[in-house]
Amino acid sequence: MADSGLAHAITESSYLVGLLSSVHMLGLTLIVGSSVVVCLRSFGLLLPEQPLSEVMRPAGRAVLLGLSISAVTGLLLFTPRAVSASENPVFQTKMLLVAAAIVFQLTLFRFVARGGGDRVLWRMLSGALGAALWFAVGFYGVLFTVFE
Repeated sequence: MADSGLAHAITESSYLVGLLSSVHMLGLTLIVGSSVVVCLRSFGLLLPEQPLSEVMRPAGRAVLLGLSISAVTGLLLFTPRAVSASENPVFQTKMLLVAAAIVFQLTLFRFVARGGGDRVLWRMLSGALGAALWFAVGFYGVLFTVFE
């Protein structure tokens, strides 16, 4: 993978690395921004007149779009440094957090979005946990660039 023509093209072009990194961050911004909106709504601090399910559905779509963007660009950024990245504990932690956030998004988040767990505590926990997981992904992404 690291010896492919694509990997060499990415490695040799600082413009391409910058472009991919920028688009990768835009995807993460969609994810984190949507999670923050849901978190703030679940605490009643944003859009209190809107039912939580009406806020969570479009936010969930934005998270999936951001995840798709970040996955594609992340794979392209990973290609030239597959060996070193996969051995890096910071990168491993980031990927573990990504997996946990995706599982959360596809389970508890959807359960609450569909009206399950109408209790305030469920709403608050799902909003806070979703935002915390995605913030942690972003934090470990930044750490990875520092400790690469």
